[in-house]
Amino acid sequence: MARTTAPQGLPPPHRRVATECAEHEIEWDWLYDSWEGGERYRNATYGALGRFPRYNLRRHKREVPDAPACSDSADAFADDFEMRRDRTPPPDWVSSAVDAHLSRLYSKEVKREGPPLLEAFWADVDGRGTTIDEWMSGHVAPLLLTLGQLDVYVDRPADPDDGTTVRSRADEVATGADRPVACYILPQNVRWWRLDRRGEYLEVVVREFDEDGIPTFRHWTRAGWVLYSAAGKVIEERPDHGHRGSIPIRRVFWRRKPRCSHVGTSFYATIAYLQREFYNRDSELILSDTLQAHPLLQGPEDATDGKMSVGPNWMLAKKKHEGGGTVAYEGYEAVEFPKDGAESIRLNKADLRDGADRSAFLTKPAGASGSSGSTVAQSGWSKELDHDQGNKLLANFAAKLEGVERTLAGL
Repeated sequence: MARTTAPQGLPPPHRRVATECAEHEIEWDWLYDSWEGGERYRNATYGALGRFPRYNLRRHKREVPDAPACSDSADAFADDFEMRRDRTPPPDWVSSAVDAHLSRLYSKEVKREGPPLLEAFWADVDGRGTTIDEWMSGHVAPLLLTLGQLDVYVDRPADPDDGTTVRSRADEVATGADRPVACYILPQNVRWWRLDRRGEYLEVVVREFDEDGIPTFRHWTRAGWVLYSAAGKVIEERPDHGHRGSIPIRRVFWRRKPRCSHVGTSFYATIAYLQREFYNRDSELILSDTLQAHPLLQGPEDATDGKMSVGPNWMLAKKKHEGGGTVAYEGYEAVEFPKDGAESIRLNKADLRDGADRSAFLTKPAGASGSSGSTVAQSGWSKELDHDQGNKLLANFAAKLEGVERTLAGL
């Protein structure tokens, strides 16, 4: 298997980290976009194929414009791919599956008990009044299960914006600086790490962004941290970060990849692949239905522009016959397009939808009682979640998320 080349100056463990980051960065971005959906899913790019950007929607082999797109907006209609990309609604299978699972998981109140300081933290996790239930179900749980791993970070809040200087314990209480604040770090923003035997960070480099969207890099050690610009210039340094010889960042996993030291696997990756294939098949039908929605009219060549034009508002020319001083025309005729190919795509789309449902245990598998070969509709919760395998899955989810909360409490 080909691997991305790491900087030659790094020792072997560091090369492996650089390789793992490079191998999975595009995958993490794609999984995140698959969960977010919408315009982000439509317009996100993942490298290039030749001279064209690589979208979730794939370009056909012969679906290449004759010349690069120019400023004339009319030329955009000559590119069938851009028309398909603009008109095809992005599916939301990943986010729908996540919502179905987590809404069931958090449908009942989660009971927690702890010391007063920890309960105060649960009441306001991120310093914005967000409770632990809202933070877990709305942010951490969807990202953890979609990406396969997530870094959680607990630290003191930033200094007050009004310029107040915190110099004593009383100042901490007055400004709220004594209450911890939690946040999460996407895996594509953790650029390098070094682990101890327990899998905790000895060192880690986190990519951050300032108010103008310019990236900076914070290098954490167990003693302190240094903030660098993208050019490697030191912006700020704190030799003692006050965390008692540990880094307040932990990576939590849905499931680890066996061949990687610090990378997880996504539960929803299969659904994301099926979603992308459905998106492409759906665009084929949209293009087909658009071009073939109206019968093609055939008429005398003198009544046409002399070009072979196919689609709405066009007419296909019929040759006129001349002989013996007479001119004869064939009559007008409407030609219907065959639909067999499109019906095959529609059936394949239904198979993809069934496959995604089975992967998420959202409906009873095909072949069950009352089924004729597809997933079957049922009543109540069983229609949304298969009772046997689905409930086992939710129990596994609950155990993983409980572990995340324990990690937060420890931090």
